Order: sequence, then C-alpha cells, then structure tokens
Amino acid sequence: MKKIKKIIFLLFSLLGIWLVCTACEKDNEKTYYSIVGDGYVFDGDSMKPIAGVSVEVLTYFEDNWTVFGGYFVTETYTADSNGHYQIRFIKKERMQSAKRYSVGVYYDFPELGTIGGGSGLFVFVNDLKNVKDIFYMDTIKFYRSEY
Repeated sequence: MKKIKKIIFLLFSLLGIWLVCTACEKDNEKTYYSIVGDGYVFDGDSMKPIAGVSVEVLTYFEDNWTVFGGYFVTETYTADSNGHYQIRFIKKERMQSAKRYSVGVYYDFPELGTIGGGSGLFVFVNDLKNVKDIFYMDTIKFYRSEY
C-alpha cells in the first residue's frame, strides 16, 4: 500500500512540475499583431528596385525590472527581387507589451560598402490600432550619388 501511495505522490508531483513548466513557456511566448508592414526599396538614382536589402525592426519594450527601464528585440527581414519587403510587428514578448518600433534599412553596395539607416521610420503602437491588415510604409530610396 505504501508503494502505491508513493507512486501516486510521484505522479501528482510530476504533473505539477509539468503544469508549472508549460505555464512558464506561454509567458515567454512572442505574439504578433495580425497586420504586416509593407514597403519597397529602390535605387534613387536609377529608380530600379534593390533586391536583398536588410530591413531591421527594433521593437522597444518597457520593463521595470531592467536597469535602463526597457529593452529592444531585433528582427531582420529581406527585400525580394522587386525591392518588396513585409515586416511583422511584435505585440508581446515575455509578458511585456511593445511600445514602439524603429525600422532601419541596410544594403551592401559592392562599390560603396554597407549603407544603412534608410528611412529611420518610427512606428508607435497607437499607429497600428486602426489598421485592418496592411500598414503601408514609405518607399525607401538609396541614392548612390550621395556617397
């Protein structure tokens, strides 16, 4: 009888540990808004699309537990052969809500090296609230003649 009690206790203990671990995993999940950011990148001199441009989205989260009061999560997307890119906006991560987004663009021109910064576009969470499915971004143009 004692063995049965020990086995039942062990099973309930394992079930409790499993429940605690699965609850923690859900708290660390990253969730996204259902909308996407949609835009294009062109060579400003020739007006041709630029393929392979890296579009970097920095999502800022306020956090009372960190020294500086917040942290960033960076995600990188790539423009296709038509210069078209789509980005996603993180809604929550580690139980923290996103506050704002910074979108930067980087491209490695063979003759010029890496040019970065692009539009330096800032998007706030309130900007996304009335959008149904697509948030249209400004067209980004790189002018080689400026470098």
